[in-house]
Amino acid sequence: MELFLKLKSQQLFCESECLKLRYFIVDSGPGIPKADLPIIFEPGYTTKFNDHGVAATGIGLSHVQEIVHTLQGQVEVDTSENGTIFKIKIPTIILRK
Repeated sequence: MELFLKLKSQQLFCESECLKLRYFIVDSGPGIPKADLPIIFEPGYTTKFNDHGVAATGIGLSHVQEIVHTLQGQVEVDTSENGTIFKIKIPTIILRK
């Protein structure tokens, strides 16, 4: 099974393998600064603020990582000045229980 969606400037690609379900979230923005990579999964990390300087809310990468790790999966990040790709891999045996 394969699924490919384009959401605004982001793409979601999903592919089912025998052992893992893989999600790819592709963004064509400016990428994540290398200095920020070690902290992007820390609670409270954000790059988005409204006109009043209030930080954006949402699920956050720390929650994504926690959920994926609970499912015994992995989150990987590839970033450059041309965009960022988040790769999420979850063992299908966990999802079938």
